[in-house]
Amino acid sequence: MTPSLTLLWIGEPMTALTATLMPVPASVRAPDASDFLAFCDVRAQLSIAMNGDDRNVLTPEQALARLQPSGVDGQVTETWVIRAGREAIGYAGLAGVLTSNVPTATVTVAILAPHEGIGAGSLGLERAETAARRVGFRELHADTRHKTNEAVEAIPARTGVGAVPRDGAARFALRHRYRLEQVGRNASYDLTAVVPETDTPDSAYRIVQWIGETPDVHRSDRILLRARMVTDASHGEMSSDEVSDEPSLAAHERACLADDGLLLVTAAEHVATGRLVAVNELLLGRVRTRSAQQLDTLVLAEHRGRGLGLQVKRAGIRRLRELAPECPRVATWNAAENTHMLAINDRLGFTTSSSDGVWIKRLI
Repeated sequence: MTPSLTLLWIGEPMTALTATLMPVPASVRAPDASDFLAFCDVRAQLSIAMNGDDRNVLTPEQALARLQPSGVDGQVTETWVIRAGREAIGYAGLAGVLTSNVPTATVTVAILAPHEGIGAGSLGLERAETAARRVGFRELHADTRHKTNEAVEAIPARTGVGAVPRDGAARFALRHRYRLEQVGRNASYDLTAVVPETDTPDSAYRIVQWIGETPDVHRSDRILLRARMVTDASHGEMSSDEVSDEPSLAAHERACLADDGLLLVTAAEHVATGRLVAVNELLLGRVRTRSAQQLDTLVLAEHRGRGLGLQVKRAGIRRLRELAPECPRVATWNAAENTHMLAINDRLGFTTSSSDGVWIKRLI
């Protein structure tokens, strides 16, 4: 008798994985918007799973505004929708500026939990890295989100401050030869709480606030403050792809204000010179019952030690409560080595929810 072999397939048949470069549609209702809308849906699911609520979910209109050309020379933004068969299960992204001193881009890979471990993440990362090499980027950055897990080995950051657990996200980054450079802390502030009083403001400064686009009289100072976010803020040994000029400020404001976004800027003005020397940004989307995001917070190095960071943050929180009393909280991120700003957050009453790993890979 001739021997025979029977192969039994247990479970669902394997489905082909694809990563399709996503066209940016003219509008959310355009005929070619299907990939973009699938991307928005997956991004919303991932955000809710990560945060436990919809605090960071963008409307399709807001997401589309962030994908528009910024007007910055050398800007590259590409997104791939990852599918298993016809089902969108994740996405990958590449965003950066080629004209910076070290052409640097951020890569993003996000896969819905039920589809992890089947190679979808590696496929998306391969697409992003291939595109990065093709256009000339030399350094890649990537972020990972982590909950505290004392049961697994911790990976220390190269900055010497902070660590992340060697969980699935960390192992994925290490497997693809990324190095943990920095750790950040995610925290939130309960807007139903009483905003604590602080020390009497220094009379050499006054608080200035506006909603929406920066007034002409302050635009040059605002551009300078954005530039100093690159040189004064903590980045470890990572190069920065941030560009600060009029086109980049205008693009930032357009993205924030898309779909009825509320952008509240609180600054400290040095009375003697009339120049802005500290700034805090709060952004709230069209759905006012979601969390507000704290964006830039910076005090120029030469004006530190006078309590300005605490003053602009406190003033911003108070004004936001007046403008959007239904907003439940403010979410923020700070580098673990930024102990001064973390101390300000603690004093105001922010509570930590998770940590982020910031990873780096240099391309040959």
